[in-house]
Amino acid sequence: MRDAYTAQDIATAVTMDASSIHRRASREGWAFRPRQGRGGGREFLPASLPADIREALVRVSASEAASAGRREALALRLNEDLNARAASASRQEGLARIVCLSGRARSRAEARAALVAACSDFTAQAGLGRRAGRELFAVQYNAQAITVDAEIRALVSKVCANSLHNWEKTLEREGLARLAGNYGQHRRGSGVIDSNPELRQFVLAMLVDHPHADAKNISRAIDARFHDQNLRVSLRNLQRWLRSWKEQNAQLHTAMTNPDAWRSKYKAAGGSASAHILRLNQRWEIDSTLGDVMLADGKRHAVIGCVDVYSRRHKLHVARTSSSAGVLSLLRRCLLDWGIPEELGTDNGQDYTSRQVQSVLAGLDIRQDLAPPFTPEHKPFVERAFRTFSHGLLELCGGYIGHDVAERKAIESRRSMANRLFKTGQSVELRMTPEELQAFCDRWTDTVFAHDPHAGLNGRSPWQMAAAWTEPVARIQDERALDVLLLPAADGDGMRRIAKKGIKLGGAWYDSPALGGHEGQSVRVLVDDGDLGSCHVFLSSGDGWEWLRAGLRWSAIS
Repeated sequence: MRDAYTAQDIATAVTMDASSIHRRASREGWAFRPRQGRGGGREFLPASLPADIREALVRVSASEAASAGRREALALRLNEDLNARAASASRQEGLARIVCLSGRARSRAEARAALVAACSDFTAQAGLGRRAGRELFAVQYNAQAITVDAEIRALVSKVCANSLHNWEKTLEREGLARLAGNYGQHRRGSGVIDSNPELRQFVLAMLVDHPHADAKNISRAIDARFHDQNLRVSLRNLQRWLRSWKEQNAQLHTAMTNPDAWRSKYKAAGGSASAHILRLNQRWEIDSTLGDVMLADGKRHAVIGCVDVYSRRHKLHVARTSSSAGVLSLLRRCLLDWGIPEELGTDNGQDYTSRQVQSVLAGLDIRQDLAPPFTPEHKPFVERAFRTFSHGLLELCGGYIGHDVAERKAIESRRSMANRLFKTGQSVELRMTPEELQAFCDRWTDTVFAHDPHAGLNGRSPWQMAAAWTEPVARIQDERALDVLLLPAADGDGMRRIAKKGIKLGGAWYDSPALGGHEGQSVRVLVDDGDLGSCHVFLSSGDGWEWLRAGLRWSAIS
């Protein structure tokens, strides 16, 4: 029992309230002392308490002691169980690591484990304690009185009792692989670079800032940085250190020197990027790239592509450069042909964040998913479609110049061989105009790609996926809603005056019978980058602009 109890302690023991205990104590004159600590009060002394109160307090104390004992026993058993499980896990881990050891290290570990087992059997048969058994086993083993395999004795010619004890503990706590020892490992990190933190950080910083720097350049930098410390690192040691670091940090070094190669070789690519795509037009992806085709004007042309992820439908647009004009033109075509998407995945460049693009996306309630910089994996489907188009088809076109320098040289080599095989002048190299390339792109997307079975679609084609969709598709009901995707004609913010010959744009005259009677009036002219043979004319009216006529054809060139 304790030396004093509060009224609350007594009330808990006898299952009464504290106020009743205070009244009984006053009535019976229980001895007490002032309670120390916050709140004060009284503490009653056990000697003055009635017998029934003391018996109740004894029962509570005995119960608390029993509970504490049970808790301690449970904690002890739990701790023993955890230790046994940890030892078992260590043994299993050591056994798994043994396969990674080199031949000699593995043989050394297995030989020591065999001696531990032999010592245990010897001790049991001799009826000795573990310590005495280890000592006697060591003496007889060194005297070659104990028979073991010749390979074991070749690896462990002498043994002492302490070594046997240490091996036994190591095997129990850390597993079989740990018995191989640390041969050569104690020297790791003791070189001049690893033993000098400042020097090591300097070399690593050089590798980060200049990942292609060789040992000679880094050695010169070390001499310049640490010349006042009389610190010297031989070129050969630096070369070994760099080679070792690059081998141990191959992924990190690849990420620093060639991010594209790191992404292709190391970046995790588990799962399916389209697993969450369940509906037609749920997500589109749009991107631009320089097509590897030199056109008749002697310049590369940009190819802009858009993919519906659910069906893998694909559209391409040929433009002189990747600009908002080309993006707007392709987006207009896709909206008219496919309907309205729920989400559009784009780059965060100016081509895709222009005012016109933002306006149509907001007006049609299309969520724009902007990809972070340098993350082509954010738009994997349009990237893969570009790869299929470029590597699989553009190589067949006249004017293909190669995806890189090596491939370009190989093409030039084949062309040189062709010149030797055929007479000069008989081979003709075809050059495609932008219009011809656009027609080629349209034929490929609509007649070839659309009907090819796709592995990502379980063998079905994009056309089959789109045709099998039976749910309603949101579509553009009024084509005029997409006029925001048209660009004003160059100069004058798109304003032109109707002349007798029609409307002059870029040296060409656009005419139509619908312009008759409006000569001399100012009109707003918008153009589509994908159809420069026509324009859209808007005539000023009292409540804004009235669309007059689309598809005006040029009639003369000044």
